[in-house]
Amino acid sequence: MDGDDRPAWFVGDLDDPWVVAIADRLPDSVLRRSCPGELPEPWIAEDPSPGLVVLHRPILTALDAQRLARLRARGDVPCRTILCAGPHIRHDDS
Repeated sequence: MDGDDRPAWFVGDLDDPWVVAIADRLPDSVLRRSCPGELPEPWIAEDPSPGLVVLHRPILTALDAQRLARLRARGDVPCRTILCAGPHIRHDDS
C-alpha cells in the first residue's frame, strides 16, 4: 500500500460464494469483514483505521455512504476506497 502501514479491509457478504471468491483472490494480509447488511457503526471507530477498503455492495445506502465518509475522514490521510456496487456486480457476461 505504498508505505501505508494501516490494514486493508475487504467488506462484503461473506456468506455469498461469489463474494468469497473475490476475497480469496486478495492477499492474506487483507482483513475480511462480513457485512451482509449496512455498514456497522462500531467499525467507524475501530483502531487502527484501514488504509484501504474494498467495499462490495449490491446497493450503497445513504447510511452506508455516511459511515464510509466518516471512516475515510479519520486521521491525517484518508483511506483509499474501492467500491464495487450495483445490482449487477455478480453478473457474468461470458
